[in-house]
Amino acid sequence: QTDLSQASGRLRLTGTGVEVKGGTVTIPLMGQMTPVDLPPVNFGKLDAELPIERGTGTVKTLRIEGPELDIQATGTVRLARALPYSEPDLSLRIRPSADFLRRMGMIAAGFTQLPVDPQDSAYRNAKLTGYLGKPSFRPGR
Repeated sequence: QTDLSQASGRLRLTGTGVEVKGGTVTIPLMGQMTPVDLPPVNFGKLDAELPIERGTGTVKTLRIEGPELDIQATGTVRLARALPYSEPDLSLRIRPSADFLRRMGMIAAGFTQLPVDPQDSAYRNAKLTGYLGKPSFRPGR
C-alpha cells in the first residue's frame, strides 16, 4: 500500500451536479452525540486544486457552489499513510441559502452559531480539523 504521507504531486477535482442523497449525521446536542436525519443537499459545482509536497496538500482552490450552498476553503491537509487518518486544517466560508436553512431544521440552528464573516455578512466561518475519517467541525474566526 502506498504511503500517502510521503506523496508529492497535485490533486485536481472538478464536477457538476454534486449532491448528497440524504442520510444521518451525528451532532453534539445538549452534551450528547445525537443522530439527526440529513435531507438531500444539492452542492452543485465543485472545483478543487491541492498541490501536494512531502505529504502536505495546500488548498489552492476549493469551492463548492450551488443553489443551496456556497462553500470556500483555505488551509492544508496533512496526509497520513491511510487517507482516513489524514488531518485537514481548513478554514471554511459558508453561505447557505434561505431555502436550505428552512429544509435543514435542527442542523440549520448550528449555522446560526457560526461567526459572521467580517468581509461579507452573508457568509459564516467554520473550521474543519481532526481526521478525514472522523472530522471535527467547529466555529471559525
